[in-house]
Amino acid sequence: MLGSMNAVHLTERASLVEAKVTGNVIKDVVLLGLDSRNDRRYSPNAVKEAVEQGFYNCKIYADHVTEEDEAKNSGVRPMREWIGVALNSRFDGEKVRADVKILTTDPQGAKLLEAAKDPD
Repeated sequence: MLGSMNAVHLTERASLVEAKVTGNVIKDVVLLGLDSRNDRRYSPNAVKEAVEQGFYNCKIYADHVTEEDEAKNSGVRPMREWIGVALNSRFDGEKVRADVKILTTDPQGAKLLEAAKDPD
């Protein structure tokens, strides 16, 4: 299943203030809003269609990739940056949300999970 996932590059920030954690899963993570910090406005119909096609059931990486690195690596991200998987993606009319299963064997994944459990 994981081998067939699409790479999704997001340039938004995440807040863990309202994170709900069950085991190694962070519930209801917002992956995308209709208005981007990059001054983009996404069409609700296009976002809904992308979610229905499974576009947002994807690998989650620890950091953003630069355009230069993405071009240099033909869009392939190093395994060491992979910290989780977005599952059960859904569109609520305003935002794409998913449950993110964190790979706790990765130090960055474990750090993210700890921060989600206690964001203060």
